[in-house]
Amino acid sequence: MGKSSRSRILLCDVEKICAPNLLVLRQIGMPQSVIQQLLLHKANLLCFKADKFCDKIKELINMEFCPAKAKFIHVLAAILCSRSNWQHRIEVYGRCGWSRDEIMSAFKNNPRCMTFSEKKIVASMDFLVNVMDLKPSAIAANPFMLVYSLKKRIIPRGLVIKILMLKGVLEENFNFHSALVLTNKCFRERYVDKHKDHITYLQDVFEGRMCPQELGFQYRH
Repeated sequence: MGKSSRSRILLCDVEKICAPNLLVLRQIGMPQSVIQQLLLHKANLLCFKADKFCDKIKELINMEFCPAKAKFIHVLAAILCSRSNWQHRIEVYGRCGWSRDEIMSAFKNNPRCMTFSEKKIVASMDFLVNVMDLKPSAIAANPFMLVYSLKKRIIPRGLVIKILMLKGVLEENFNFHSALVLTNKCFRERYVDKHKDHITYLQDVFEGRMCPQELGFQYRH
């Protein structure tokens, strides 16, 4: 359990607030295995007032989210944030080129995208659009790309793939998400080790020792 999660639940009235909310989750069919995950990682969600908690649960059920799946926890965490934070994230994605329908579709596919900070959203979208040449609509259709760490995975892997595309090793319509999901070992073997003899700086790029600007890419973050 995270520090903020622990702090909030320690200050919460377990009998009057947490217990009734936990009962609601059981009544809608959330299995014990998922409840245990919630208690371990997101126990603070049980500290919201019962009326708000129940209203948001109803919203999610109406949106056809399944409480039997662990994904429901992330959805609940996103939708229980303050209305101003929720609206702010919608505005941020809108500025990044997503339509309202695309935002809601992305939320259904990957609820975590509505929990990211503005800095994370803007920096990730900037790189994916302006360096990787992906259309905002394509990212909205596959929002799982935003889950990964920008500095540790998206940028270094993106730069390696982009270089290989510019060198003609990979096709321009290469599916970047397929490279993001690989383990470090698999990615290194497939895209770095295989080409580092004739692209000598590829290893440095993959290990984060060269930034986009050094390679001539327009990236502001």
